[in-house]
Amino acid sequence: MATEPTATIRVNACIDQNMKTTQIDEALIESLARSQLLAVYLDSKALSLRFQFTFGPPADDIVVELLNTAHIVISKDIDDAELLAVVGEVRLTAVSDGGFSILTKLGYLFKSEANSNAVFTYPSRTMYHFHMEGDVSADVVCGKYTITRLKQP
Repeated sequence: MATEPTATIRVNACIDQNMKTTQIDEALIESLARSQLLAVYLDSKALSLRFQFTFGPPADDIVVELLNTAHIVISKDIDDAELLAVVGEVRLTAVSDGGFSILTKLGYLFKSEANSNAVFTYPSRTMYHFHMEGDVSADVVCGKYTITRLKQP
């Protein structure tokens, strides 16, 4: 069980469409490939996800929270009962086409009202694609994210 953090530091936060967005901390995201996935939390009301990654003591844990989600896919081996999972790759990329390319690739179920053969998109906003491979794999398309470092005691 994870110990309670003594402090949290917001490393990077995507701000909503009415304000300037911050740059994705690519080095931090890439470093998650050397971590283990400690926990996955789903907020069923907001349909947001939180992934908690650990590097083991004394390093700080990292929490990636994905908000305003449009598409969520999480996969794991059903015979793997333990969640502490090896992470092989993590990417978080901004999608500038309102999500059209990634939502099409991922088989988004909502269709455009103007063209029933095309996926529904969000052209007025920047979307983000979170991709993770490892013992647990995930593809999430969202409109907002936060990354928080949980300081260890």
